[in-house]
Parts: sequence; structure tokens; C-alpha cells
Amino acid sequence: MAEQPPLIPTMSSDMEYSLGKDVISTNRLGASSSTSITLCNSRNWHGILSIYDQEHDRTKILLSTLDDAVLLGGNTYYISVRKYPNVYFPMGYQYISAANFNPYPTIEYSLGNEAILRKEMVLASDEPTLFVRYTLISSNKPAKIRIRPIVAFRYIDELRHRDPRIFTGNTVIQNGIAYHPNDNEPMLYMQTSMPGDFVTAPDWNYNIEYPIDHKAGRPYQEDLFMPGFFEIELVSSQEFIFSASLIPQQTEGLAKKFVEAISQRKPRLTYDDIVLHAAQQMLRNDDMGCHVIETIPPVRRRSKDVCGAIAGLTLPSGNPNLFRDLANTYIETIRNGLAYGIGNVDYAPETPLWFVWSVQQYAYQQNDRYKIYREYGETIKKIINDIISSRFNTMYLNTEGLLSLRNGDKQVYYLEINAMWYNALMFYAELCCSARFLDDAGKASRLAHIVKQSLIRKFYDKKAGYFANSLDSDGNKDTTFCVGQLLAFALPYAIADSDKIAIVLPLIEQKLLTPVGLRNIDADSPKYATEGFITPFYLGFLAEIYIKLRGADGCQKAKELYLYFDNELNITIPPNFYEKYTPLPPYEGIGAPMSAVTIATINRIRLLLAQF
Repeated sequence: MAEQPPLIPTMSSDMEYSLGKDVISTNRLGASSSTSITLCNSRNWHGILSIYDQEHDRTKILLSTLDDAVLLGGNTYYISVRKYPNVYFPMGYQYISAANFNPYPTIEYSLGNEAILRKEMVLASDEPTLFVRYTLISSNKPAKIRIRPIVAFRYIDELRHRDPRIFTGNTVIQNGIAYHPNDNEPMLYMQTSMPGDFVTAPDWNYNIEYPIDHKAGRPYQEDLFMPGFFEIELVSSQEFIFSASLIPQQTEGLAKKFVEAISQRKPRLTYDDIVLHAAQQMLRNDDMGCHVIETIPPVRRRSKDVCGAIAGLTLPSGNPNLFRDLANTYIETIRNGLAYGIGNVDYAPETPLWFVWSVQQYAYQQNDRYKIYREYGETIKKIINDIISSRFNTMYLNTEGLLSLRNGDKQVYYLEINAMWYNALMFYAELCCSARFLDDAGKASRLAHIVKQSLIRKFYDKKAGYFANSLDSDGNKDTTFCVGQLLAFALPYAIADSDKIAIVLPLIEQKLLTPVGLRNIDADSPKYATEGFITPFYLGFLAEIYIKLRGADGCQKAKELYLYFDNELNITIPPNFYEKYTPLPPYEGIGAPMSAVTIATINRIRLLLAQF
């Protein structure tokens, strides 16, 4: 295994740094494995085997971690790490001599002068199974590997505490056990490829802490159950596989299945590889279709994130079929009135317009408008007609063509929503022209013209050089310079012309642009202290403005945006793609460390650069 000089000293000397570096693996079934780079769970949603519970639309941790140790003669080397009140124990990170997490976690431990052990963890791509391979690379004496599974059986947004009602026994199976805490939980099958001993020793591991949650002021302490421990004897150069799964395994085939699993995890040799891989991690299949995983951890589903991410997660990989699979999953709910949500989601009123924008991105890759009309024309027509007739019960059309949202006893007209409304009307008119439905095209384009004129007349401040953020029914105008401003300039059918774009671009760079994304509002605004944050989501629209306005020079600026998440350790430790960052330096990630819209944005910038 290649040495990693910049990584190893940091892992062993700076736990705060290491605990903030997440290692996340998913598969299309919704199973996942997550922890930190020291294999110490630092967040309450960390767990080395989690599954998607389709019935409740939630993710459940089955296996939290492994308390593993190497027994050599009279010495015991504990290689795991956990946080308890005021102490880390065991301190397995002190034995780490080499580590790499690309394409899957691989850590080598130097155990005094007695032995070197390698531990590799990989999640199967086609079943809810975690494989862990232990290899005794060298040893001057026989060793015994002791593995004590620490189980959770809880949802990722919960914590567990000692429960005397759970099952403490287990069922013996081939080279292992089957365990669940009660009859309502799935059976977890834990087995080894080599025969060994399993000692039933039920016990609770009390007061395990999650330091990142503690620091953030969230609940952070729990008790977890341990059904017992495995013991496997090894000599130098021997290896064995530990598996944890919802499926009982044929243990004589575990070594082969491990090799098959790692062959599915291709090394990510470039930043492009890393971004494409991150996009694949945000997808899930079930019997209802193909879905976007809005965030990891997937605690809260958001309709805007679903429809805003579809294009960026799929089209840059050159896989239009994947786009169609994702889009088709949501079409029926869109047709039936998306105002009632897509499953268990936080609904954003502008979601249908984001769906139209995603189809528009797909159309511009296919370069066959009539084909797109056949696939999505009726859906877009229904969305537009439902908006016009207020069937969504969330957006309302006034006589000047503008959409408003109800806020108390007022109607509020937002620039971002109406810029998207104009773009959707014009795109639909374009599709209708390709299908020779000229009456529908004319109606849509005439309404779009009214929308554009109303927006420019009511929102654009020629002296300031930008659009207002919102306007309410009492005539009150919010002139705060906000990130939604970009949509008036960057959408395929933009409200603003090139002269206005040239005026606003320096303001965007001055007021909103940071090294990790765009401020949601101008930092000079009094609102920024309490409402401000930084989002990478709109970087793709800024890249489009650069390219549209500056051509080749703009491409260089767009490339700089694309590389925002690149660094020298990415080949070893994949980066986090946070949904938000703190408003002030050092711009720490907040919220979910893997965000579908952030990854989709970065991925889409790569596609824009490739097409220029």
C-alpha cells in the first residue's frame, strides 16, 4: 500500500481534523456505510452498515461500528476508536501507519514491533452487505483477531439508550450469528469466512459520544448493544472476511464476493472521477423507480433539491437513460399536483419550474426538440396550465403575468421564481414550435413577453444595475442583492440582455462570490448577520454567465469555480460537498456533507466546460 505522508501525521495528531473528514459509501439499493477517516463515528448518522427503510422513507443504522483488537501473545492492540466523556478509547488511530480511502477504506496498523495488520471495508454494490477483510501482513507470532460488533438498529436522526426489553440472545448460523433486538427489526447476519469462535456476551456500551454533534449543540450521546464477540486465529500472511448483511452468506464464498465487491469500486484517479463518483452516490433505486438522494445523511427530503439536481447528476456522465429514469419517477406526482409533495418532502412552491429547467437541460443535450416534446411536452403543458389556474394552491398568477406566494395577508412576488416562470414559458413555446403546435407556442410566448416586461418594469433598478429581490402586494420592495439575482441573467431564456449582464457581473463577484460558493445575500446587508450563509448551488449559473459574456476568458473563470472542491488530498480522501457553508471565514461546512444539488452543480460546470 502506498505511503501517504501528508495524511498519516494529521490522522494521528489532530483528531478534530480527522473526525471532520467523512468516508461515505452508498449503493443503489439505499444501503450505505459512513464513518470518519479514523473509523471513529463522529456524527450520530455514522454507521458502517445502514439500510433504506422504504416503508417509512428513512435510513436506519444496523451496525454502528466494530470494536476490534489484535491479540499477540500477552499483548492486546485495540485498533478501533470511540469517543466517551472526556476521553477517546480505544485509541487505535495511534497505530495507523498507512491509509487510503480511494476507492474504499484501507488502513494499515503497525502493532509495536510485533505485527502489521491491514483492514479493508467495502460495501457491496448489489446487496445490503458490508465486507471487512483483515490481513495479517506480517507477524512474528500467531495472532487472534477479536471482533465485537456494536449494533444500533435505529434511524439516523435518533439516538438509542439502554433498553432492557431487547433480545440479548442470538441464533447460531454458519461461521457466525443472526441477531435482531426485537421481532419488528430485520435480522442482521454477521459471519466470517474462516471458522472461529463466537462468544455470546451481551452487554451495553454506555455513553458513546459523537463529537461533531456535541460541538454543534445537537444530541450527541447514546448507549449501544453488543451481542458478543468473534475470535479468529491467524498467522502471518493469512486473511479472512467479516460480513454483515440482511442476507445470510455462504461463508466459503465470502472471499470471492469481497473481490467482486472491490472490483466494482474503481479508483478515482482525477478530480473529474471524484465528481462523477459523487454524483453516482446520490442515486437510489427501488420498486417505485430511480430517486435522487437529496443529502447524505438523507434526513430531510426537499422537492427543490430533487428537481434541481436531476440534470447535473445524470447528463455530465453521458447517460440520458438515467435522466429519463429519474424524471419519470416524479412525473406522475407532478401531474397529480406537486403542491402536495413528492412523498415525505419539504415542498418548495417553485419545484415544478425546477423540473421544467431540468428537462430543458436534457433537451439541449439531445438536440431534438420534437423528441423532447413527445417525452415531456404534455407534462410541461399541465404544469403551466395548473400554475395559470392556481391548481397548485401555492403560486398565484396576477394580471401582469407574475407569480406570487402568499405570506400572511400579502402576496409576495419573487424575482427568482418569476425568472424561472419566464424561462419555462419560453422553453415550452420552443417545444411547441418543434411539434407544430403553433397556437400553444403563441399563447406561451405572449404570456412570457408580458412576464418579462412586468419584471423589468417593476423589479429592475437601472441606477443600481440589478433587480430587486421581491415585491409585495402593498408595493413594498426588497432591494437586497440576493443570489437569486443570477437566474434573471443566466437561465437559457434570461430576463436581462447582455448589457445588463455586463453591469451586474462585477456586483456578483464583489458582493456574493466566496472561495466556497455564493452568499445568499449581500454581506453588507443588515440581514446577513442573522440570515446569511454560503451556497455552492448557484455556481453553475455564475459559470454560465461567465461563458455567455466572456467566451474563452469566461471559461477560465468557470474552471476556477469547478475546482473549488479540489485539493491535494482528494485522491486519498474524497472531498465533502456541503449544501451550505458558514457566512464568515474560515467558511466551515454546515448541514449535510454530501448535497445532491452541490454535486450536481459542480458536475454541470464540468459539462459546460466540455461543451464550450
